[in-house]
Amino acid sequence: MGKKVAAVSLSNNTVQGRIEDMALDIKGQVIQEIKSATFGLFSIQLDESTDVASCSQLMVFVEYAHSNAFKEELLFCSCLETTTKAVDIFEKVSSFFESEDILWKNLRGCCTDGAPAMPGSKLGFQARVKSPNVKDIHCMIHRHALASKTLPAPLREVLDQTIKMVNFVKQLCIDMDADHHNLSPVLVVDGQEQVLPDLEKDLILQNLTALESEFIRYFPTFDDDELDLIRNPFTLLVEKVPDKLQDKFLEL
Repeated sequence: MGKKVAAVSLSNNTVQGRIEDMALDIKGQVIQEIKSATFGLFSIQLDESTDVASCSQLMVFVEYAHSNAFKEELLFCSCLETTTKAVDIFEKVSSFFESEDILWKNLRGCCTDGAPAMPGSKLGFQARVKSPNVKDIHCMIHRHALASKTLPAPLREVLDQTIKMVNFVKQLCIDMDADHHNLSPVLVVDGQEQVLPDLEKDLILQNLTALESEFIRYFPTFDDDELDLIRNPFTLLVEKVPDKLQDKFLEL
C-alpha cells in the first residue's frame, strides 16, 4: 500500500490538473441541477472584490430548488481584467450564461451590494437585466453594515456591548470545552437547512438543558434569591434585597 501511495505523482502540474478536473465536475453538477430545478427558476447574488494581488474578482452565487430543498452554490468566479463598470460585470455574467446555456428568462432574483455599478437605475447591472420577472434586492448584510456606520452614539454603545457579550459567551463555551457552543446542530441536519417546525423538539430541549448546565457550572455561587434583584428590580420586596445593598436603596 505504501508503495502505491508513494507512486502517486504530486507535482505542481499534476495537482493543478486534478483540481481543475474536480472544479469542472462540480460546475457541471451545479449547472445540471439549475436546469433541472423546479420550473428551471433560479436567483443570483453578485459581489465584486479585490484579492491579495489587487485584481478585481467577480463572484456569482446561485440559489435554486433541488430535491425539495433550496441550495446555494458558487456559480463562478471570474477576473475583471479592465474596469469594474456595470457593463463589464454584465458581459461576464451574460457570457457565462450563454456558454452554459442558462436562460435569462428563468432568472427571478438578483441580489447585489450598494456599489454604484450594481443597483444603478439607468446604467447599473440591475438596470441591464431587463426582465420584469427579476426581483432586485439590496443585500441585507450590506444594509446592516451601512446602518451600523450611522448609528447614534447611544445605539452604537448598545450594539458594541451586545457584540462583546455574544463573543464572550461563545469564547466561554470554547474555553470550558463545552459540548454545545450554539444551536446550529439543531438547524442544520446532514448539511441541509431544515425548517424549525420539522425538527425534533427533544433535540432542542437537550441543547437548552446542556447550556443551562454549563451556566450553572460557571456561576455556582449565586443563590436564586440573589438573582431576584436582576429579574424583577421594580417589584422586588425590600426584605429580599441583599444586606450589602440596603444602604444603597435607602439613598435612592
